[in-house]
Amino acid sequence: MLRRYTVTFFGLLLSVAASHTLGLSLGSAIAESSVNQPLSLRIEILELGEIRADDISIQMASTEDFIRLGVDPLEVLSSVSFLTQETSDGVYILLTSSEIIREPYLSFVLETRWPRGRLLSEYRVSLDLPVYSGADQVDNRIQQPLTNILDSPESINEAGSILAESEAEQTNLSGQDVIETNDGSTLIRIARQIRPDETVTLQQTMIAIQSLNPEAFAGGNINRLLIGQVLRVPTKDEISAFDAESAFAEVSRQNQAMVGVVPNLARGRGDSGGNSATGRLSVIATDSDVIDSSSATALSAVQENTDLDRRIAVLENELSVRQEESDRARISRESLEFRLADLEAQIEAAQELIRLQDIRLAQMKELLSLAEAAAEAAAAEQAAQEARRISDTQSLRPPLGILEGLANNSITLLGSLGLLVLFLVWVMLRRNRPGMMEDSDVLEPLVEFQADQAKVSEETAVVSQASVDSESDDAQSGFLPIPRILFFLILIKQKSTVIQKK
Repeated sequence: MLRRYTVTFFGLLLSVAASHTLGLSLGSAIAESSVNQPLSLRIEILELGEIRADDISIQMASTEDFIRLGVDPLEVLSSVSFLTQETSDGVYILLTSSEIIREPYLSFVLETRWPRGRLLSEYRVSLDLPVYSGADQVDNRIQQPLTNILDSPESINEAGSILAESEAEQTNLSGQDVIETNDGSTLIRIARQIRPDETVTLQQTMIAIQSLNPEAFAGGNINRLLIGQVLRVPTKDEISAFDAESAFAEVSRQNQAMVGVVPNLARGRGDSGGNSATGRLSVIATDSDVIDSSSATALSAVQENTDLDRRIAVLENELSVRQEESDRARISRESLEFRLADLEAQIEAAQELIRLQDIRLAQMKELLSLAEAAAEAAAAEQAAQEARRISDTQSLRPPLGILEGLANNSITLLGSLGLLVLFLVWVMLRRNRPGMMEDSDVLEPLVEFQADQAKVSEETAVVSQASVDSESDDAQSGFLPIPRILFFLILIKQKSTVIQKK
């Protein structure tokens, strides 16, 4: 039965997306495998929004990203493959490896890509370790995988793995001074329970427990906790006395020492005695933990199968890489198609706007043409009316007489006035000469002058109306109107000339 283990998630999220990126994120990792098993992790994808699961590509980050985040890129991580799984509970990413994970602590960086964003997530996963109750139990735990190796070549990579671990009911042991180990106890579980707070690490707690209870660990290894031991619980000060980095390094060293038991399976001794004839492997639990092998043929088969499994793992990794590249190309293509559709929509909108502007421009041109035609028609009508008015005015005006023509000419008028003055002077001189002229000679011209004046009055009545029009025209043409007294003076001058001739 698959077991779930606690995972520490360090939530480092580095977003490298564009300005309108959705808030996609990854949840905690759930471990479904243990040490000396192929990796099996499940990570939930959160806040998908409108992003489809098929548009998401998750893979191990590049070596540069590992180094930039201070994470060691382990070689075993190259065999990890990714699979998207959609369930009723949500969307998950399954991480599986073709190689056995021998490290109880894994640190890695995942790179998540979708059409409009990129996300880097750092994870640190801790896997539970098996528990040992003594030398006899060590023998049984190592022998069972060896038997499976000989019977089933597919289990070669699990040689020497320590998998037997029972599920135990965990209780909160914090606050107790001592803890008694049982069949389901592991050091990392105990460390999680008694760790006072987050200021100290699990590794510090584990090393503190080991330092207070060295007799509870077979061979002085934290992975070989004995059953039935009463462990003293360290205080926070005792835990804090160990440096976090030193504690982490010590835990890693002891894990490596425990993993070194498996390669020892390949070392055998020639003096194995009766066990060589049976073709079976036996384990002798001594203080030096030496494990003998008596079958060279089995070791050769193990080596051959190991090489085959390694080649299969390489091929599977290449296939996974090709699949990821194909998914990446598909996502890129869909992104380009989306952008192309967006550009086409923008072009259509621009074309529609241009069409509307053309229609509006044509309407404005039509209105302008109508306005120009109306203005031309109004100007023509006004010119025609002006021509008709001038024609009517000219038809009503009588022909100009001699006197009216004389009145229109200012030079002639001045000359006439001069002549009138001369005439008056001459008359006055004439009167002053005695005997020059008889009374009858004077009266006779006066009588004739009165008769002529009566005729002139009749002519004056005829042209009186025309003289009014002429005065207005003279005012417009720049000439002053002629007073009627001057008109009569001119008539008197003409009559005087006639009298003199007579």
